[in-house]
Amino acid sequence: MPVSPVGHRPPSGTLGRQKPWIDAQFRFDAQLRISAIERELAANLAALEALGAFYGGSEKVERSEFLAFTDVFLPEQTGIAALAWAERAPSNLEDAASPEAQAAASSAPSEAAAESQRALEDRFPVRYLVPSDYRFLKKGRDVGEIQELHKAMCAARDTGRRTMAPSIYLHDSEQSGGQAVFAFTPVYRRKERHNTKELRRQNLVGFYVGVFRLDSMVKRAIGFASKEGIDVQVFDYTQPVGSSWTYICPSPARETPFVPLSDPRLLEGECPGLGSAVNVPGCEWFIVCRPTEAYRRRLQRPLPMLSLILFGALGGTYIGFAVYLLRVLRRQY
Repeated sequence: MPVSPVGHRPPSGTLGRQKPWIDAQFRFDAQLRISAIERELAANLAALEALGAFYGGSEKVERSEFLAFTDVFLPEQTGIAALAWAERAPSNLEDAASPEAQAAASSAPSEAAAESQRALEDRFPVRYLVPSDYRFLKKGRDVGEIQELHKAMCAARDTGRRTMAPSIYLHDSEQSGGQAVFAFTPVYRRKERHNTKELRRQNLVGFYVGVFRLDSMVKRAIGFASKEGIDVQVFDYTQPVGSSWTYICPSPARETPFVPLSDPRLLEGECPGLGSAVNVPGCEWFIVCRPTEAYRRRLQRPLPMLSLILFGALGGTYIGFAVYLLRVLRRQY
């Protein structure tokens, strides 16, 4: 069901002053696309949940076991760019225990600053990685070095739940990896309690990390339906109002330049098209579908399906009448 994002009225999902059945058809087609993206995203994120369960059921996860297990997911889920195990490696332990370090910690200017500093205490270098030649997350690299991922890593550590980071553009000096999403599933020491925030911070072992390609997930979810004339735009509502990133997927049927919609939370009026929150745990996305002129024209034509139904009904009537005549003739002769 469509929901109302913060800051404006519920999305109308209408096409203007059109016939009710046209508006209903658009709502149906748009919701199909939103549901398809939800399913594709959930299927890809399930790899991280499976890895967490795999760790919980094994005494020790070796590299060969990690590679064998992840090989099950990579061929099927094309949205997965990479899967990794980032193990906690406490850094500067001597400095942390020194009087200078303790004095620096006690003089922290605020609780928020202390939380931020605590998030940077340890390193999380990549220990296992598939595919091994993935350019943008090398083995041994500290995942915590990527500033855009700090907030998601802290949230996953403190809540014990899978958490997604905002979309970022991956690139190096030689190649661009495009728009990608990182997700983290925390892992804690076995047989140790982690039912409070402090215990979870103390017993954190590392993270299973997933890197997902937005374009692959959306295109696979929509498929051939993208040619029907509905634009799709994805927003991340974990970001402040007005600064959320967006992923756009204009329909190939569009005849005019695509103008992206700004953050729906800033709109004073109704959200054009149909919008809905993504129903996937750990994901605060909002998807907006908007019809193109080509879509409107197609719906305003006589429905081919209706003609087919009428033709089938008439054909069935004639066939039934012919069968009746045959039965009558058999009785007479």
